[in-house]
Amino acid sequence: MPLPCRANIWDADETAIWEEARAAYAIALAGRGDKELLALDEALFKDICHDIADRSPSFVTHEQLATCMKWKLRRGKWRPRLQALVECNPPTQVEDCTKRAFAFAREGSDQKALRALCELKGEMCVCGCARPEQSLHCQERWE
Repeated sequence: MPLPCRANIWDADETAIWEEARAAYAIALAGRGDKELLALDEALFKDICHDIADRSPSFVTHEQLATCMKWKLRRGKWRPRLQALVECNPPTQVEDCTKRAFAFAREGSDQKALRALCELKGEMCVCGCARPEQSLHCQERWE
């Protein structure tokens, strides 16, 4: 199945083209032949996303953050030190930082949300905008 044309997907009013893109993603992911990546992908997009949405206030647990990082690293370059940094964050800090990040995001304050996430070791958030004085750049914390 060919991937939908990028120009068309953003202009589409109906959901069918988005459903095609999601199906193409699943096919491409399965084509990699990586069973662990498939399991992590399912955990992230089915279990973790639903768990977070069901919580009030929303937050990410330590275990869920570690799973998200495993998924990210499995899709790209494996960096064991980065996984170890994420896992060394105290569970209470993970929950606190992510609660604040979700609250800031709901208020429309993306920079504050990213700053809250950047308090966690191993997290890297980069957000740029047209005006440099409004941009936020957080490096991975290697402490």
